[in-house]
Amino acid sequence: GAMAFEDAPGTWRQFAEGSRNYYQNTENQESRWAVPPSCGWKRHERKQAGFGEGVPGEQQRQGEGEGKLFVYTNRVTGQVSWKIPPALSWKFVMHRDQHRAMWYNYATKRLQFDVPGELPNDLVDELMDDANSFWFNEHTGEMRWDKPSSLAWKRVRGDRGGAFWFNEVTGKTQWEEPVDLGWKEDFSHAKNEKYFWNRFTGEASFGKPEAVAWTLKKEL
Repeated sequence: GAMAFEDAPGTWRQFAEGSRNYYQNTENQESRWAVPPSCGWKRHERKQAGFGEGVPGEQQRQGEGEGKLFVYTNRVTGQVSWKIPPALSWKFVMHRDQHRAMWYNYATKRLQFDVPGELPNDLVDELMDDANSFWFNEHTGEMRWDKPSSLAWKRVRGDRGGAFWFNEVTGKTQWEEPVDLGWKEDFSHAKNEKYFWNRFTGEASFGKPEAVAWTLKKEL
């Protein structure tokens, strides 16, 4: 759901009037000039912190934000989050057999036709350029809109030195390298086929493990 002091994603629409924007509540039709808390989020790149993605082998295809570490700040409430807030968790979706595009919030499962008022203009443009992209797991058959947590690990340099691992989906932090990043691909001459093994757990699999079986696709 929404973060503290915020309305649920999709509650507000944003309109321009002259050089200013105003906001309209889709539930009670309230109009206001003041920015609602859920519309106050901005995304910033923390350039000095990231060492890049910790993703094995062919899983380097990360789509938007590859190798970047973002922090999210709310100019109304003062909140700071390293995880993407629900207010910004939108995807732009257009089925080929439909004439109108839709916006889907994968944090709250909300679907709507209007551009969400919570999204800054730069994110609207970015999401429209990235229309219909989704993640598919060839091991489980699962489809999801947001980045899988097994691919969301980033190594971060602390402000006072040292480094730790941060998962931008779950918000988890840890010092040791994540087990998901331990998978390596090798070849078995005895069976004449490739296999995968995890250098941390010793586990081996001839099928691609779930953690590294994700592929970013562009069409529904």
